[in-house]
Amino acid sequence: MFANFIEYGSFLSIFCAEYASVMAVRIANDVRKDPYLMHTPGLIRHPLFTIVVILAIPLSIWQAVYVGLFDGFWAGVLAWLILQVGGSLVMSFALSIIPAFAGRYALLALLIIPAIAIAYVLSIHSSLSWLGYLS
Repeated sequence: MFANFIEYGSFLSIFCAEYASVMAVRIANDVRKDPYLMHTPGLIRHPLFTIVVILAIPLSIWQAVYVGLFDGFWAGVLAWLILQVGGSLVMSFALSIIPAFAGRYALLALLIIPAIAIAYVLSIHSSLSWLGYLS
């Protein structure tokens, strides 16, 4: 079912997209829970970081579109379900076992920026190559 994606797609793109979308939802949820922004890092409170979170939210759906482009609609839907459930569980577990230190949350939030860039660039490049627009 995922033969074309495995051969022509980018797993790094899917991993980065899942990381960015899960962290963006987590950051948005934490900001919502902390209306006075006293318990979130200053980086998260910065207005420009809101743009980063907004750029990461569509990656949740883009994963399904990306896989579906290679293997069809139902493969995209199945991949989206697997990635949302599995990725959220894995990310929650990974974030819970990372030792707590003062800048952990800010460091993980900063990693969203390159993850977004990698996810969009690799997925768009391999999609255009698959469609024959790039040689």
